Amino acid sequence: MRSDLAREPRDVSALHLYGVIAARTGRMALGIEFLRKVVALEPQSVDALSDLGHLLKSQGQLVEAISIGEKAVELGPGTVAAQNNLGDAYLAANRLDAAIACFERAISLKPDLGVAHSSWASF
Repeated sequence: MRSDLAREPRDVSALHLYGVIAARTGRMALGIEFLRKVVALEPQSVDALSDLGHLLKSQGQLVEAISIGEKAVELGPGTVAAQNNLGDAYLAANRLDAAIACFERAISLKPDLGVAHSSWASF
């Protein structure tokens, strides 16, 4: 993994993928580090912003998670994952009205999105 990045340290696709893999294997700090690099290289990447916000939320960094999630939604208002991840961050911060609005937007964009339905139904 690191040898790929040694050859192409600015490969945002690889950095993003490694960030997701690191997080899914329990190495959250490393996942956040990789995703921060992606966002530094491509600050308009809705997917990277959304994923970074999701990881930050999982680590209890709610203020930053919400800020990054709001930027992701601003850049990609039709991105279901960004809406849902921001809703999760709002929910964790007990900002219930904002969370519900995000979950409702996610469901309106993708009515069969089970995760948004179950988040919304928890109210």
